[in-house]
Amino acid sequence: MYSTTVIAENKWYAWGNPHLGLEIPVRYRANLLNEDGSQCCLGFESEQCGIHRDDLLSIGLPHQLSDNSGDILELIPHLLKDLYPVISDTTKSLSSRFADQAININDDRDMAYEVKKKALVNLWAKHGWKLIFVLTVAEMNRKIKRLKAKGE
Repeated sequence: MYSTTVIAENKWYAWGNPHLGLEIPVRYRANLLNEDGSQCCLGFESEQCGIHRDDLLSIGLPHQLSDNSGDILELIPHLLKDLYPVISDTTKSLSSRFADQAININDDRDMAYEVKKKALVNLWAKHGWKLIFVLTVAEMNRKIKRLKAKGE
């Protein structure tokens, strides 16, 4: 697990994102990784913690990941600890408090885009981590490389 997560806004699947470059349907469900390459905030987090992209594809929640990437409990323990049942209008599943809070912010249709970004940064900070937004995947990859070199 890294102490800093970097999100590329042009691939961030979040309601109201002007940088995504695709129309998000009114009834949408963000996945850790969508077929078009876009990701929700927890998808970026999971991948940067070591979960392989192939394992993220079309997965909605971190606890639904298979163990193909190695021991997921070691890679993303913060997304899997203290699981509890979550029941919505259409589904019943499990989530962690952190993951549930991140999902609620990421998928909130009524929250302004910049407010959503700030709320996620604050959520990460509440847990002692950093969340950084950059515009492109190339910028994200450069930032991650610099952070890894520093041990962050």
